[in-house]
Amino acid sequence: MDNQLNRRRPSGEELLGTDILLFWKNTPKLSASFVALLFVTAKILAEDVCENSGTPLTGTHQKCECPTGFKGFDCSEKVTVCEGNPCRNSAVCVDNDDGTFTCNCQPNYEGILCEKKVRPCDMQPCKNNGICSDDGTKCFKCECPDGFKGFDCSKKVLPCEVSPCQNGGVCSNEEDGSFKCTCTTGFTGLVCTRKETLFASTVLEGNNEWIDQLQEWLPSQLQEKKMKLCYRASDNGWASSTFHNFCDNKGPTVVLVKVGKYAFGGYAAAAWGGSARYIKADTSFVFSFSNRDDLAPFKSPVYQNNANAMYTNNGYGPTFGGGHDIYIANNANGGTSSYTNFGHTYKPPSDYKLFSMVVTSWLCRNKEIRYTSLNCETQFKNFKGLNGVQLRRCYIELNSLLYNVSNTMKNSVRNTPKLSASFVALLFVTAKILAEDVCENNGTPLTGSHRKCDCPTGFKGFDCSEKVTVCDGNPCRNSAVCVNNDDGTFTCKCQPNYEGILCEKKVRPCDMQPCKNNGNCSDDGTKCFKCECPDGFKGFDCSKKVLPCEVSPCQNGGVCSNEEDGSFKCTCTTGFTGLVCTRKETLFASTVLEGNSEWIDQLQEWLPSQLQEKKMKLCYRASDNGWASSTFHNFCDNKGPTVVLVKVGKYAFGGYAAAAWGGSARYIKADTSFVFSFSNRDDLAPFKSPVYQNNANAMYTNNGYGPTFGGGHDIHIANNANGGTSSYTNFGHTYKPPSDYKYTTKEAKQLLAGSYNFTPSDVEVYYFDNGK
Repeated sequence: MDNQLNRRRPSGEELLGTDILLFWKNTPKLSASFVALLFVTAKILAEDVCENSGTPLTGTHQKCECPTGFKGFDCSEKVTVCEGNPCRNSAVCVDNDDGTFTCNCQPNYEGILCEKKVRPCDMQPCKNNGICSDDGTKCFKCECPDGFKGFDCSKKVLPCEVSPCQNGGVCSNEEDGSFKCTCTTGFTGLVCTRKETLFASTVLEGNNEWIDQLQEWLPSQLQEKKMKLCYRASDNGWASSTFHNFCDNKGPTVVLVKVGKYAFGGYAAAAWGGSARYIKADTSFVFSFSNRDDLAPFKSPVYQNNANAMYTNNGYGPTFGGGHDIYIANNANGGTSSYTNFGHTYKPPSDYKLFSMVVTSWLCRNKEIRYTSLNCETQFKNFKGLNGVQLRRCYIELNSLLYNVSNTMKNSVRNTPKLSASFVALLFVTAKILAEDVCENNGTPLTGSHRKCDCPTGFKGFDCSEKVTVCDGNPCRNSAVCVNNDDGTFTCKCQPNYEGILCEKKVRPCDMQPCKNNGNCSDDGTKCFKCECPDGFKGFDCSKKVLPCEVSPCQNGGVCSNEEDGSFKCTCTTGFTGLVCTRKETLFASTVLEGNSEWIDQLQEWLPSQLQEKKMKLCYRASDNGWASSTFHNFCDNKGPTVVLVKVGKYAFGGYAAAAWGGSARYIKADTSFVFSFSNRDDLAPFKSPVYQNNANAMYTNNGYGPTFGGGHDIHIANNANGGTSSYTNFGHTYKPPSDYKYTTKEAKQLLAGSYNFTPSDVEVYYFDNGK
């Protein structure tokens, strides 16, 4: 009972009174019922006691004056930090469980108490190192770095967004982050830049209409066949013998000729080549795409002298017809020996005869004949065979002399061919003088002067020659600029945030379509807007084009640089080449070495010093070119020193041939030759084995053998080596094996390839480029 009373403040004495308590203490035999009554009374009185040292207010125990830190009717509630409103600038205060508090700041404020005002850019809204700019209140803009886009630069630019595919190719993004171009007809390559077939012609220059027309003219059995270039004079040289070396015995061919802006040629239905002779080929034809008289493209078949359709002669270039209709001379670029005697064998267009064409050409091109009077028609009629096309040419030249005469006068001239030029000029000058000071549009000269006019309604200006426009009445509103249109209407160029025919309507920022290139706009209804840019564009208003290098097109460590024409250039790292550095070069492309840098560096060190800086080129790879030994010799004979690489499963070895392969079957003395191993049966470190005996047998060349080193042979690659185990290594006959390995022993024979006889996985031969 004491504990029940003493746990509260004020004390029991204050609640029950001293007399009652003393009475209770001095009366041990007090009845239980009375004690219970006292307890209940004390409990009732104690229920409304002030807690936490609160003080009851005078005259009542039902109200308390609470100390600092407490509140409520009985001071039992603790005052929280947030009740003191510590947060500033309308921040929301949150009490934490541990007695601390947190201020949730309004936009543009920060700090423990949200006491610091911040600019939008202080919040670092631009992702991926984007550069932020703001208006100081709530709007910001992000300038995104290469490779990123979006309002906050959070979206990555994909390869296809920079349109890497050229010439109409369609780009698709791949899952691995690369891209693929589906090229249009006539183009191929990674980004569709390499022309194929007739689209690569320097004569047709990619003209689709000409290419389609030529395909239609060809015999039906050839229209679907792929065409390949056998000769181009600008690349291969102008000697007629070169044309025959490259194109004889190729079957039917198409010859294309370019002379300045003119393009023509012929279809040869038979093969070129053989002894000098005419060839009967009835389905041959010649054709023209662009010509002197601007005729539409035409095809001219054989119509007479058909035994002379073609003429082949090693001293002539491609030649059609007897006469010849088309003749390309030997070394044609060095003079004017080539000619066209069109019409001898191939039928020219109607109205074209040999004599008339020669005369017209002379008349129209001779600089001395420039008609100063209109007797051109008479002059032309003195020559037989001239046609309407040529007469119209004459009239065009005459009209160009009268360019400053009115259309009416020109029509008069056309209808009066013999009107003298001097009279026409007189008419023109007289009309100009009379018209100079007259009031136009029914204007009335002012009294005493013809220099000023009283203009009728609708006209203005010194001589009433200016028409009053709609803009003179200032129809546009809200400070818009009025522009008169050529058709008599007008256009109002509105100030920002206005639109409508008269600029009468105020608009939201996005209504002005500020986002360029189909960017998606969002705004705040007043002055701030944001643009979500489409693929290929970036910037605050999507006006900046994403450059090719921003999507990192260069592979394998290549460095990208943007070019002025909108393309890009990759500077590739060692061992790679190609548009985007995806093609391995030299030894890095080897199927035997498989890009092993240590092996490649070691091989370079083993080579003679004069060859170490030279570029190596592949002349033969068995897996690509075939396994016949004759193919190896066709591709690699007479190339000078070579490096032979052999792969047998996991083993890689080969040899350096200091002399050239080729010639009659024989051994070759080449003292600086050596064989080598990179990976071998006994896991020895890479080693080089020089010639140490039988040095007259360093190499063995034979058209029926693949690359072979040493007498015995130390390394022998058989003909069609992939078809059996005829290849072998008799290591040690001529080339010195590592210590502890002796010639004729099993260990020496099996060291290089894992066994004496073997089937190679691949064989490669590289030669040295003398130009590097």
